[in-house]
Amino acid sequence: MFRRTMQFGFMVLAAGAALAQPVKVADQISGLVWAKPAEGRAVVEKLLAQGKPAVRELCTMLKSPEERLDDTKVRFALEGIVVTVMQDARNAHRVMVAGVFIEEMGKAAKPEVKAYLIRQLARIGQDEAVPALAPLLANDRFCEPAAQALL
Repeated sequence: MFRRTMQFGFMVLAAGAALAQPVKVADQISGLVWAKPAEGRAVVEKLLAQGKPAVRELCTMLKSPEERLDDTKVRFALEGIVVTVMQDARNAHRVMVAGVFIEEMGKAAKPEVKAYLIRQLARIGQDEAVPALAPLLANDRFCEPAAQALL
């Protein structure tokens, strides 16, 4: 009897610990489906509530085409975030997301990932993006997306 009680106790503790663990960003975005916008909005709200770490993690999950890895869900989640923070009432989130895009743009090793972040910054960036984008005007690879972002 004691052994069964202890086993049950460990099961309850393990279940409680599992519930207390934060849900990984990759697990959160795995359920994004374009045909279920209400569920998608809920995922985006959770990601925004997690702040910079969640947006930063999404940015680090971006892949370039030559890597031949599927990052569709990541881009879908970032698109949802961008569309959400474009709303006037979401300016604090817009500033936070733009800041992460600027940071990650500077760290991006793959040109296609950097160009993607520049294009997203074109949609939500404002004055805070100018110092990061202006030097890219002298770079042949990034001149066009940077110029579009600065318009």
